[in-house]
Amino acid sequence: MTHDEAIELIEKLPVDMNWRTNLQQIQKTWVEENTFFEQCQVPEFGGLLKRNRAELLSDHPMEWYVEDFRSAAIQLGVYSSEYLADQLYKYSTEEREHLIPTGLRVRFIDSKINEKDIAIVLGAKWVFNTIWSDYIGRPWYRIKKDRCSKIEFVSRLHGIHKVIIKPNRGSCGRNIEVRDIGDDRELEALFDELIREDGDYIVEECVIQKGLLGSFNSDTANTVRVNTLRDETGVKVVYSFLRVGRKGCVVDNLHANGIMFPINLETGEIRYGTDKYGIEYESHPDSGVRIKGEIIPYWEKVCRMCSEAHLLAPKNLNWIGWDVCISDDRIVFLEANTRSMLSSRPEDKLFDIFGKYIDEHPVLPKENVFILKDMTVNKNRCEYGFMMRGPWKKYFSRKKLMTKYPCDLSGVPADIMIIPLLGTILPLAWRTNALVVVPWCYRKYLDRMEKCRRSFMERFPEIDFEYRFYATSFEETEYEESGPEMSITHSYDDLKAINCLSPGNGQFEIRSNYRFVFEMDEEAKNELSPGEGTDWFEDFQRDIAISSHAAVLSYLLGGKWEIEAPGVTDGK
Repeated sequence: MTHDEAIELIEKLPVDMNWRTNLQQIQKTWVEENTFFEQCQVPEFGGLLKRNRAELLSDHPMEWYVEDFRSAAIQLGVYSSEYLADQLYKYSTEEREHLIPTGLRVRFIDSKINEKDIAIVLGAKWVFNTIWSDYIGRPWYRIKKDRCSKIEFVSRLHGIHKVIIKPNRGSCGRNIEVRDIGDDRELEALFDELIREDGDYIVEECVIQKGLLGSFNSDTANTVRVNTLRDETGVKVVYSFLRVGRKGCVVDNLHANGIMFPINLETGEIRYGTDKYGIEYESHPDSGVRIKGEIIPYWEKVCRMCSEAHLLAPKNLNWIGWDVCISDDRIVFLEANTRSMLSSRPEDKLFDIFGKYIDEHPVLPKENVFILKDMTVNKNRCEYGFMMRGPWKKYFSRKKLMTKYPCDLSGVPADIMIIPLLGTILPLAWRTNALVVVPWCYRKYLDRMEKCRRSFMERFPEIDFEYRFYATSFEETEYEESGPEMSITHSYDDLKAINCLSPGNGQFEIRSNYRFVFEMDEEAKNELSPGEGTDWFEDFQRDIAISSHAAVLSYLLGGKWEIEAPGVTDGK
């Protein structure tokens, strides 16, 4: 049984009094059928124990720990390092019923509380920084070949003397680097270096932590992980811990030998900490500063900020771990996690909290989500790769929009080049109350689209047409609309052709598969049509889509262009 097969079984578990028993059986089967535990975990466990916690062998022989580890692995899917880190050797089988080790957390809590597919929203750091921009509190820039600008990069980070470089996708603090920056020339050199590597990076200001938490270890930003849980009554903080890094390290998590100190939720008081080998600490082993018993600064404000931030998340994400950097002069979010580490101490009773949640909320709410993954321009052709999640997936037949123009597109700014995609997707997003996240947007275009949306709301007052839209940057690209407005038509003989007549410039044809991105039978069209007697494509989406495609050509030719809601004109 693979990991995904185990999750699929768990997602189908009935909500009744036996779900924990069923879960244990699935977990047991997963471990028994996964030779990884026998071939790798058991030998690894013995080595970890001898190297890092040899003193435990004075309490029990090695054979006892190996057998106890196997028992914990079968019961909960515990990994070898985790058995030591969470000191599971202290607890009986009955006490472990209250624990949430990694195997149980990943295969069960994620499946029952967060929709697994939508976790990608937080998996990409640019998406997190975009949705929660008000909580980031520092300049940042995404570097990805072909769709980034050295001038803009330097402008965004001008005056910053220390930056942190992260892979756009990554976890556990891997491949993160901190650089000192002297001037704009060094920023330019950094940009060139990252472009040559042909990767996907986030470069942002490195937060210099001041005050109490910074005094524990000055080499890292020592962050507070705040875990929030959302239900129909709102959001509440259910668990929190302080992560403190070690001297010479860039990040503060356990994988980088950091130390985790649980926090009392009522008071903000820091409890005793443990490292990844289960060694306990009351003070920092490098600086000697006492940590246990200190109070997290601005604790109530931090909890309030995390609860408010959770309300911006897709409805399918009900459990989020926020990484918060608290300093004397500011509180900022570094990132968030949908697979946040949790306590494996029985006194925290987190399994009971989540078990009660699952009993009371057996069905996850679903939200339609759209994220632009990549936009590739090659001479006169552009491809838009996207991800969609939620019930509206049934309307999509393809995950790419392709456009082809009769001219070179290399000089078209990204915020203009994205317009054809937005014109294709946004009408459906309005109709299905979707969340849309994109890297760029031309502000003037979005303003025009907002007029279209409001005109639909007036025309069909019984439908709300609500949606959520986030863009990393709202550009103010200007171009001279000196020429006359284009005449645009759609060929009914060739559904891929958009014909544009530009006075003084001639006839042009745009090729696009926008009509084929969706797969809609008559039932689907009737379901989406906002009113009786209206056609989804002809009366709702078509004119917006083809006008949006023509915006790119208008930019190149300097012509005027407008977007109007089909069936709505001045005076109506």
